[in-house]
Formats: sequence, C-alpha cells, structure tokens
Amino acid sequence: MLADPTATRELLARRRFAVPTIVTSIDGGEEVELDPADEDQRELLILAEHPEYRAVLADPMSDELVEGANPRLHVALHQVIANQLWDDTPPEVWQAARRLLAQGHDRHAILHALAYELSHELYPALTGQHTPDPDMTAYRARLRTL
Repeated sequence: MLADPTATRELLARRRFAVPTIVTSIDGGEEVELDPADEDQRELLILAEHPEYRAVLADPMSDELVEGANPRLHVALHQVIANQLWDDTPPEVWQAARRLLAQGHDRHAILHALAYELSHELYPALTGQHTPDPDMTAYRARLRTL
C-alpha cells in the first residue's frame, strides 16, 4: 500500500476496474482464488469473463469466429487493456475509463472502447503500414478524446 490514502484508493479502484474479481472456476471445476498481480493468473481471470469463447480457445488450431469476433484477438485486447490499467501505463487509459464511467457506460463497454482505440495503433504496426510508436502518441491522443 502507498503512504498516501488517496493514491491507494485510486490504485485499488483502477486495478479493481481492470480485474474486478479474484475468484473463478477453471474449466468448470471448483472455484479458485487467483492473484491478479500475477500476469498469468490475471489472464485466467480475463478468460473467465469470456465463457462464450472457451471452446474455441481450448483448441489451439481453431480460427473460428464467435458471433463475428475473433476470440483470441478479443481476449488479447482485453489483456493488453487490463495490463495497461494495472500498471497505469499510459495513464490516459484510466483517465478515459473514468470519464466513460462518469458518463454511465458499463465496464465491458468501456474496455471495448479502449481496445478499439488500441487497435488503431496495433493494426497498422502489425501489417507494416507504420512502425510502432514507443511513446504511443497517437493512441494517447485518441484516449484523451474519449
């Protein structure tokens, strides 16, 4: 915990938004408590939020879409956003999330809005249209307008 109670509350609020629960069921079995500070366990908690993708994700060779979405890409974007929120890097992610919360949007819709903005940075970099920007200038600017 931080020495500043306000900073501690803010850190906890941000991390609870990133990963709202620490209890999940793995493969439909007994509930287990996981540590969201551990990135691998955080991934399991994020996967648990998407049971509709479980069958596709269980098959490493599957490229099946679920309701028009690529489950692997969808969950990967959730993971990146959760990691950015967890680490507060860039801080514009949490600032945008708080603004959207104040406007009445639900958590999952906010995560999708954040991931959408991230995809604008990732797609051109992954397809060779431009080199990645280590400062994430354009991404951060888009987040400020959300």
